[in-house]
Formats: sequence, C-alpha cells, structure tokens
Amino acid sequence: MAQIMLVGFEQTFQQSLLEELRRHGHVGRELEPAMSFARVLESEGRDIDVVVVDATSEKACIVEYMATLQSFRNVNGLRPMILCITRVSRGAQFELGLERKGARVYGY
Repeated sequence: MAQIMLVGFEQTFQQSLLEELRRHGHVGRELEPAMSFARVLESEGRDIDVVVVDATSEKACIVEYMATLQSFRNVNGLRPMILCITRVSRGAQFELGLERKGARVYGY
C-alpha cells in the first residue's frame, strides 16, 4: 500500500483518480487548494511515497511544485518519488526539465 498525493489536478478527474487508488488499496490524498505544498511536504513528506503532478496544468504551477519537491528531496533524500502525467505534449525540453528534477513523465 502506497501513500500517494495528487497535485494540480482538475477536481473531477482528481476524485476519479483517488477512488481508483483507494480501490487498489493505496492511500490517496489531494493537495487542497488552500494548503501550502511546502508546508504539507514539511509535515507529511516523509510519509508520502509518490507525488503525482498533473503536467497539463499551468506551467508556472508545475515549475513551482517541482522546485518545492526538489528542495525537499535535496534535504530529505529521494522520497517521495515524482510522477508527472500529461494529456498533451509540452515538448521534449519541458519533459526533460521535469526529468532533470527527478520526475518520471508519462503521457496518456
């Protein structure tokens, strides 16, 4: 059972993903819009196995999420793992930039 946090997803799609994760025995949680991602990582980051980021959301948000994750991982090690999923291609340079920050990128 993995602890999985979803970040940057549209609400309806996020709820579907959370239900599917829970159906398969994982603990899924979402980043509430009013919550600070850095604060959540600071308080719970060591317990989170995977952060899944919607790479189709606003580019500035993705860059901010990735910078926060990279800072946390620089201090605390390679957890949580990072998976960026996208419904559209943002280009090879953008995807390579995410991978350089430790993410795996998956298009669907």
